[in-house]
Amino acid sequence: MLIKTVILALAIGISLGACSGSQSPASAVSRIADQETREMQPVVDGYKKQSVMGFDIKGTTLALSVDAEGWSELDESTEIAIRNAILDAWARVWAKHHPRQHAVVRLRVQNYYAQEITSQTKSV
Repeated sequence: MLIKTVILALAIGISLGACSGSQSPASAVSRIADQETREMQPVVDGYKKQSVMGFDIKGTTLALSVDAEGWSELDESTEIAIRNAILDAWARVWAKHHPRQHAVVRLRVQNYYAQEITSQTKSV
């Protein structure tokens, strides 16, 4: 009887250990999103002096928050250069963390109230 109890306890312990060791799809997605955020942070921080305030990643979209007044004061070539540099970096980071997958990544430039100012996309 004691041997059966020990064997049953071991079997339960092994099955519980196997369950806790596996990673849920949600935690894998969260881990990838965290890595993408960490990799994009220095890229976005490089444009803080050009009215960029922060960013948020949701799926294939990187929402870039800007000071709308300061952003509108940038000359067109500077604005385009910033958008292209951030979108190119976002495409590289997304592709790195989603190997053998294809998508259209999007850069959404928005004001403090999350109202879209402009956006552009790139196929990966």
